[in-house]
Amino acid sequence: MLGLGSNIIKSGKSYELIGTYTSDFTSGVDSWEPWGEQGTLTLASNQNPSDLSGSYPDSAGWLQGDFDTNQTDMSGIKVLNITTGWTRATTDRFDVAYTIILASTIAGVANDWGTDDVTTDFRVGNETGIGEAISTGGDEEVEIPVHQVFSFTSGISAPIGISNYNDLGLAWIALDRPLATARFYIKDIVVNFYR
Repeated sequence: MLGLGSNIIKSGKSYELIGTYTSDFTSGVDSWEPWGEQGTLTLASNQNPSDLSGSYPDSAGWLQGDFDTNQTDMSGIKVLNITTGWTRATTDRFDVAYTIILASTIAGVANDWGTDDVTTDFRVGNETGIGEAISTGGDEEVEIPVHQVFSFTSGISAPIGISNYNDLGLAWIALDRPLATARFYIKDIVVNFYR
């Protein structure tokens, strides 16, 4: 032992907030669209989860997504060409917060998102072609429990890695992808960008 003890003070790097993206789904889908879906993923704005049986909140303003086909590959939602009022750099970083529910369109069906937590991936970057992956050095994965209201707030990501980042995506990439009756609700998406 070198005798350094607990007197070492770790200093964290501070980042400057350079911009924020938010989505409010009360009057529309805010340009979010299906991404990589098999079959059809139907999106509807200003929805209320209490329409389903179960202990869901009685509140409007949610983006609702309904799958009609078992998903066999990565799929989710994306928004392209977000407005950024700042000069973007490869070293920029982000954090993300949102509230989500992984539910079902059929009352009592509990396994249309699988039987365990669902790996959910949020990405910031640039989609290089229709349906292709959003390339990024900083994505944020989280395990989301099914049939519960889940609020997620990430830490600050790794550097985004590209200076033309203007696309956001949320996708399900793991083995327990949504089945044909799967439904999700999401709201309060806030993405902060830092330098």
